[in-house]
Amino acid sequence: VDMVPVDLVLAIVDSSNLRRNLYLVSQLLELELPLVVALNMSDVAQARDIHIDADQLALELGAPVVPICAHRRQGLEALKQTLAAALGGKYASTPHSRPDLPAALKQQIAQLVDLTGKSGQPLSAIEALHVLVDEEGPAEQRLVAARGPEFAGQLAQLRRATGLPVPLSAQVTQLRYRWIDQLLARCVRQPAHLHTSRSDRLDRILTHRV
Repeated sequence: VDMVPVDLVLAIVDSSNLRRNLYLVSQLLELELPLVVALNMSDVAQARDIHIDADQLALELGAPVVPICAHRRQGLEALKQTLAAALGGKYASTPHSRPDLPAALKQQIAQLVDLTGKSGQPLSAIEALHVLVDEEGPAEQRLVAARGPEFAGQLAQLRRATGLPVPLSAQVTQLRYRWIDQLLARCVRQPAHLHTSRSDRLDRILTHRV
């Protein structure tokens, strides 16, 4: 199946819950595609005394950051102009920082890329990361279906070779949130104890793993 190339990624994040929303942004950065971040619900963030330095956040991410309030249609024109400029190649900076994977995991990612390359269908580094980290996930299931059950054993060997505690997904999650917390410390001022909104309380129930 021919894939349509992606020209740009627009990440719309909740300004009032930036820590949770930056997790996806950390993954998008790994795609190395042009990225624009829209800080939505900026009015809610201000009401909760959350002050985000959009310029500093843009510097850290290497991507333009535009505060908006979609339901009030505020900042949308600025966002359109930023998207047009990004498509025109105006923003070509690289992230000041990004989550750094353990060296042992990087080594096994490279091994997996080489392993799949021998069959003429190599994975990209980001694809290999997801296959290794998301054990028995959709990406692994597709590969095993295409390459046979012995490939599952090879993946297990690569995971063990990292020497990292299992599951690897937990290690990568902790790493991402550690990076996010460092990012927030440089870009955000907020009360020590934020008021928990009704939607946050509902999320704890509706998105609970049980």
